Amino acid sequence: MLAAAAPVLVPLIAIVALAVAVVIHLYRREGQLPVFDLGVLTILMTAVYSAVPLLGFWLAGLEWTQLSYLPLYLWNPGPREVGAFSLRHLVYLYAFTATYLVFRGRVVIRPGPTRDLRDPTIAALLLVALGLSGYFWGMEEAYGVSYDPSYSNLASAPAAASARIPYFVLQMSHNLFAILFLVKLCALVWLMSRWRDWRWRTVLLSWIIAEGITTVMRMGARTWFAMLLLASVLLYHRLVKPLPFARAIILVATLLGGVLVYGVVRDLANPAGGVQTLRNMAGAGSSRWATMNEFQAIYGIAYDLYARHAAGRVGHVPWQIHAGDFLLLIPSQMLPFTKADPCVGYPLVDGQGVGCVLGVIALAVVGLDWVELVVRAMALGLAFAVIHRWYARRQDEYWPTVFYLCLCLWCYYTFRASTFYFVYYVVYRFVPLLIAVRLTQMIVRRGLRAADACGV
Repeated sequence: MLAAAAPVLVPLIAIVALAVAVVIHLYRREGQLPVFDLGVLTILMTAVYSAVPLLGFWLAGLEWTQLSYLPLYLWNPGPREVGAFSLRHLVYLYAFTATYLVFRGRVVIRPGPTRDLRDPTIAALLLVALGLSGYFWGMEEAYGVSYDPSYSNLASAPAAASARIPYFVLQMSHNLFAILFLVKLCALVWLMSRWRDWRWRTVLLSWIIAEGITTVMRMGARTWFAMLLLASVLLYHRLVKPLPFARAIILVATLLGGVLVYGVVRDLANPAGGVQTLRNMAGAGSSRWATMNEFQAIYGIAYDLYARHAAGRVGHVPWQIHAGDFLLLIPSQMLPFTKADPCVGYPLVDGQGVGCVLGVIALAVVGLDWVELVVRAMALGLAFAVIHRWYARRQDEYWPTVFYLCLCLWCYYTFRASTFYFVYYVVYRFVPLLIAVRLTQMIVRRGLRAADACGV
């Protein structure tokens, strides 16, 4: 069995070994786990996306089943084909890691709170949060659209509700909802810097518990709460005390396990899909390890494109696909041409709506393949090394810490979507938040001055 699995196990072991080696190397050199490290988090996320499909394929007895991502089941690649294709993941991961470690240098980020915020800045953040909350309350009242709906009644939600909203408003609202989450991250950084004060620590823990209870009661999306928990772990390591290895492993396992369990419980609320899927899995024996998940879907899309390309069945790829990172920054209304959807030309064959995110491996397959993978990996490694060195020089400042934290939470998009996809989030989410806070802060200061001048 091991001999037959060797083509799969070799890249799997190489991926895991690299991730472990990077963590141990930086731990020995810097005396603490590289938890709050943009490049290391990118390495770990990329390793997870690359390793999980291989691990599931191996545990399922080296076969794809009807529970797997459908293109993989239809192509039915064996161990040799799966292992050979996974070399692309290996090359990409090793090229990024080598570039990042070379240019990262020996800069160290030490634990400690950020500088305190002034009262006008705190007031500005509160006013921005209230304004955004009021905006989405108004959207729900006016159009009947919730940006955080319950999964238990998605089928009964009015499908035409969003069609009544102007396109520009939809564009703006999508980013405003994400900015509201960034305001929560700002509050998280501020509260975590006061961890040693039991009163603020109580406020922080009560808030996180309340967010968790609200998420569970609503049975809605888990992404935002999971990111809040992850941010809390990262900030505890960065602002309070470095996490020892055992505690870090326990926290990660608990976080991932909790998110997965919540997903199963939430899906049970939808009898049309979740219960049937669980019944199928219960009777699938060892093949349940090959059940489709996000990691397998990203892998399967890339392999499907690779197999179709080898068979000469990939049609014309619009040039906009290759320039997606740059075109994403330009509003559609300002372009003289239509942006190309990554799904154009990709058949929706799984019956579940999965396949709308190509991922960096798939983009390379329809591009320059190996050469593009190495170029993308090295460019990203250099960019993240520069950002890490920049932050190390400003690690005691508040806004650079918030910015670096956001990048740590967005880094998985560099593999799941495209190399510089996160730049869109910086331009349309972080920068507008910073501008809004600065403008509100200026208004607050002028208001206070006017009040003082009037003797109020």
